[in-house]
Amino acid sequence: MTEKKIREEAATRHTANAIIDTLMSVNVFDSNLETANVVDVIDALARAVRLNANAITPLDHGPGTDSGGGTITSLTEAVMGVTAGLFEIASAIEHLAERDG
Repeated sequence: MTEKKIREEAATRHTANAIIDTLMSVNVFDSNLETANVVDVIDALARAVRLNANAITPLDHGPGTDSGGGTITSLTEAVMGVTAGLFEIASAIEHLAERDG
């Protein structure tokens, strides 16, 4: 084997090891307690997204309704509904304070 070929193969191995080191973490483990790799991370993210997709409205159900009759199809809408309810509570407390104050 020529010296040039040996250097090329060493450079290729160096590049391959750099890519592997970038895509694996000794600080994160997969379900088998092996060093996690990018596929494990993508799988974990996909599982988390699936769980959040059903957080308010299950995917196999239509939109829900809140206590005020509003349609809830997302977590954002649900939080907005909670916020509106908190404002109503604050307003009622303020009204009582002014009346009794």
